[in-house]
Formats: sequence, structure tokens, C-alpha cells
Amino acid sequence: MNKRITYSFGVLEVHDCYLKAVINEGISIESDTATKIIEVSKKFFKKEKFGYITHRIHSYSVNPIVYKEVSEIPNLVGFAMVSENKETLKNSDFEKYFIKKPTKAFQKLEDAIDWIKNLVENS
Repeated sequence: MNKRITYSFGVLEVHDCYLKAVINEGISIESDTATKIIEVSKKFFKKEKFGYITHRIHSYSVNPIVYKEVSEIPNLVGFAMVSENKETLKNSDFEKYFIKKPTKAFQKLEDAIDWIKNLVENS
């Protein structure tokens, strides 16, 4: 399954066992955005286990409450953050405190995908 959904805030890509988000430059992620992400996950994964990957190509901000909302998706098994920017990855250390699922930061998308696939298979 590969599906690409474009929103005003960015693009969500649905894959077999993960949902990948690329958020647009300068966006502020709030609860309304989390609601759309949750709706997409419920539609495409129903009760199947999946992971969420945020591919941080652009700079944007996230209200920490959003992490709590997304963490409550029952079949979400992990949250991966990908960025080639080391400063962005340092920020992910702070964000981990708000996410109640296994969370890991990566510099390469392929590594994040492998980690998510492993979580899905072993949970």
C-alpha cells in the first residue's frame, strides 16, 4: 500500500507498516493537524500495527500536546524522527518526553524505516 495525501500543512504518505509525514516550512503543528494524522491512521491502518515517521526536511514547530494526542493511537508502535540536521535531532531529545511510545531519531530515512518495520514485526 502506498498512498500520498497532500494537506495545507504538508504531505502524508501511507506505506505498508508506517505513516510518513513531511511537514511544510514554517508550519506550526497544533491539535487540528494531529486530528488529520489520526484520521489517516485510523482509515488506513484500522487495527493493524504501524509506526509514524516524521521526515524533517523543513523547519517547523510542534505544540507538545500534539505528541500526547498522537501517542494515544492504540495501534501505533513507534515514532521515528529523521533529519540530516544534527541540531534538529538534538531537539528530538526534548520531544521524546511527550511521546508515550518507543521513539528514536535518525539521520537516514532508510534506518528509520528499518527500525519501524522491526518494531511492527516484534510487537
